[in-house]
Amino acid sequence: MLHFLWIWKDDLAKGEFEDETKFDEFIYSLVKFGLVVQNMNNGKYSLTNVGRTLYLKYVMKFGAK
Repeated sequence: MLHFLWIWKDDLAKGEFEDETKFDEFIYSLVKFGLVVQNMNNGKYSLTNVGRTLYLKYVMKFGAK
């Protein structure tokens, strides 16, 4: 499960995303750029190696919420 996606999902509730469609577009862009892959069997998302590396660099620089 993508913990950082739930942070952004919380931002959706705070109004950072105008609506759920914007959030879905955001997820699609992560998939498009190869940072996230969706498991076709259960529909869950997971980080690719590139996505995991970038996420870890983000956490090291800015800290986790």
